[in-house]
Amino acid sequence: MKTALLELHNFAEQIEHDGKWVWSRVPNAVRLELNALAQQTSFCMSGSEVRFRMQSDEVTIRFKLANELQPGAALAEIFHGCFPEPEPDVFLGINPELRIRKPEKLSLMRAIAEQEDACFNPELVRILLPINANIAEIELVQGAIAAPLPEDKPSLRWLAYGSSITHGASAGLPSSTYAMKTASSLGVDLINLGFPGSALLDDAAAAYIASRTDWDFATLELGINVKWDVAHNKPVPVSVFEDKLERFLPHIANAHKDKWIFCIDMFAMQGDFDGDPLVYPYREAVKKRVKQLNLPRLIHLDGLELLSQGTGLASDLIHPSNSGMEKISHKLAEVILAHMSPSKV
Repeated sequence: MKTALLELHNFAEQIEHDGKWVWSRVPNAVRLELNALAQQTSFCMSGSEVRFRMQSDEVTIRFKLANELQPGAALAEIFHGCFPEPEPDVFLGINPELRIRKPEKLSLMRAIAEQEDACFNPELVRILLPINANIAEIELVQGAIAAPLPEDKPSLRWLAYGSSITHGASAGLPSSTYAMKTASSLGVDLINLGFPGSALLDDAAAAYIASRTDWDFATLELGINVKWDVAHNKPVPVSVFEDKLERFLPHIANAHKDKWIFCIDMFAMQGDFDGDPLVYPYREAVKKRVKQLNLPRLIHLDGLELLSQGTGLASDLIHPSNSGMEKISHKLAEVILAHMSPSKV
């Protein structure tokens, strides 16, 4: 039995692709205008959640996947508001089921959440999906649920665009990504538009972000996917990146001059330690373009100030480790709070 009472957060459209139904994080008309890899990574469930209120003591949700997940990439998490269940669940097989029980200490959890002004109500069940899962269908197979209420979740929404780092590659859990950790620190709801290996500053991505009116502030993680041409296995001149920035940033910033937009250049990476000559020019290109636009709420953030240490990286020396994600989220939350007034966050 399918149900309309499930809220699908950070889902855009269910489409038919290669003979299968699958959910995309962007509408299909937008997806088809993105680069070829981003057309595929749009199906990844980075920062996507299934949300509902429990009416019965136990609920079972069944998923149908459009891809098979390796065990290490199949971890989902169940939260009751801001309270995670003690152990993650594993999405194994094509039709995984999650059995969720109403917490015994829910009344005390409600009291704690109220006392500490938690951003999510413990009555709200949040299933944080594996970031690489491709979801075909979701259905309620047992129990009774109700739709979330507006007051169950934060009113302020943050849109995060970026590479596999924003998507959450190498994070141990869906809640371990720097984006999810930062959202938790700020008490905001996250819209994750991380495209692993494919954040190429497409015109269609800029137009889509510019057209959306459901976000209050944004971060744009820029550069690392442009810097290396995977198809031809060679570096990309900074002039190509500058041309992309020339179109990408104004399209979004000029459409939302009233909103804070933080432009993040590259975090610490291998090139900072082996003398890559493109690292500095790529970072300078972001700084220069932001300065040229001269908009009071368009802010350049130096990626090295958010993560500078090589020991904050995984062994590929590209993606932050769990500790690196933690460092980024701590610094990023500080910077955002320093710029935005207390009344806004």
